[in-house]
Amino acid sequence: MADKFREAGLEFEPTSKDYFTSATQQVLFVRLSGGDPDTLKGGDPEIGERVVRNCSHIIDHYWKGEAHPLDDRSTG
Repeated sequence: MADKFREAGLEFEPTSKDYFTSATQQVLFVRLSGGDPDTLKGGDPEIGERVVRNCSHIIDHYWKGEAHPLDDRSTG
């Protein structure tokens, strides 16, 4: 595709991978929270908070090697 753009005399900048990662995370977060992924509206803020807290626990446990004070409680 990039070659076809060049042949047509057009500039071609690949889309940033971070854009797709961000959009995917946003839709997944809204879905997990019970909202509408098409409008990014609705959902339960308490569930959303649990999702965020769980992600923080994952970071602490796997990448920082820290035990979290709530490890013995279910987050979800």
